[in-house]
Amino acid sequence: MNFAKFLYDWNKFIAEEKLVIQLGNHTDPIIRINQFLEKIPSVWNKEDFQKEFIKNYIIKSENIPYSTYKLEQDILFEQGHGKIPITKEFITKKNSQIIEDQCNSLQAWLDYLICADAEYPVWAKIWILFSIIKMGQLEKEISEDGTIDSCVFKTRTKSTTSPFPVCNPRAVALCSGSLEGFLGNKLENLSSQLSLD
Repeated sequence: MNFAKFLYDWNKFIAEEKLVIQLGNHTDPIIRINQFLEKIPSVWNKEDFQKEFIKNYIIKSENIPYSTYKLEQDILFEQGHGKIPITKEFITKKNSQIIEDQCNSLQAWLDYLICADAEYPVWAKIWILFSIIKMGQLEKEISEDGTIDSCVFKTRTKSTTSPFPVCNPRAVALCSGSLEGFLGNKLENLSSQLSLD
């Protein structure tokens, strides 16, 4: 099994990502992903790369829906602050808060995945990272008795205002373990191999 092919089969959009194209310039998408996997360990510690990565996946101010400001206004009213007008200053402050929360939450993932404690192969770290950037707001389904039946992350869109999921090393270990179990012997002797077969 080839890790680049695994990533491509899992989600073809990876081959078209701006940063993948910058690090892998081949026309064949699987070879391009493979080039990206080979080069990424040498750049992901660099501040410029991290800033560019984060910039590509956080919300842009112009994509924040007006309903976000209305919701914030309603929350402030319920907290006893009165009816706060939605001014340009109000919008600018809320935009800054949303963008900062998204930057910080995505930076936490980058920090974890490049630290020495995250002993996963490069392809697994990329799989995790590209999974995280697709995760939007956590949606809980509540049963009639008030207990939580299930939780699922909505798909992140260009107008998703929620931060990225909280970095959870235990959840990463469980997911990675499940993936390794699912792939089984296909992963045997391939943990450091990134070349195309």
